[in-house]
Amino acid sequence: MAAGNLSAPDPVPWDVSRCRRAASAGLALLLVASAPAGQPPPEAWVTRYDGPASWTDVAEAVVVSPGGDRDYVTGVSTQRPARCDEHGYRFSWAYATIAYDAGTGEEIWVDRYRGPGRGADHANDLALSPDGGALYVTGGSGGEGTGKDYATVAYEAATGARLWVSRYDGPTSGLDSARSVAVAADGARVFVTGWSADGEPASGSRNLDHATIASDARTGEELWVARYAGPTGRDHAFEVDVDPDARTVFVTG
Repeated sequence: MAAGNLSAPDPVPWDVSRCRRAASAGLALLLVASAPAGQPPPEAWVTRYDGPASWTDVAEAVVVSPGGDRDYVTGVSTQRPARCDEHGYRFSWAYATIAYDAGTGEEIWVDRYRGPGRGADHANDLALSPDGGALYVTGGSGGEGTGKDYATVAYEAATGARLWVSRYDGPTSGLDSARSVAVAADGARVFVTGWSADGEPASGSRNLDHATIASDARTGEELWVARYAGPTGRDHAFEVDVDPDARTVFVTG
């Protein structure tokens, strides 16, 4: 009997054009500074950031230094080029945080943070200490055996040197993603909030809680964690703020 074709057939027919469309959808971080108020205000400058993969780079938040001399931007940036296969495309992301001269748009420093999972790291918000000396960036970051975790990175604002990294893995090592960060008026504490998986991962539960964390601003040490679970099991916190005397923290979502 003649031997048959022993090569394995393609198990999933796929269209490579999906990858081409994805590749053409790349964006760049964009920052526009405007001159004093006018109708409409003129552009003072525009600056763009293209990450190492020349793929998708998206800014999520911007903050201005107390003296008005620097702008800081953070967001998500593709770390390596996508790999196309029958399922579409695969890629890894990093936090990308950039300091700019507010007067000229000149780039001062860039830092890219990747979690231990080397996967989907997405910065969502940033805040400065009251004196402008420290910068705090938070978001969701792939862990190693812990799913997606909160990850907050503290920087020396002048140089971009990392001061500390603090990570939070929720009770199920599932989907945990920080969405907002605030700093106490005295600069002593940093507060982050977002959503965190609750329930047994094996059950396929997608229950999410608000999870709010207070950390020591100098060291990143966790001071307390507060979780809120509403009646539906799908709780997404989007913003955190703190009153001037740092006695009350407000979370909404």
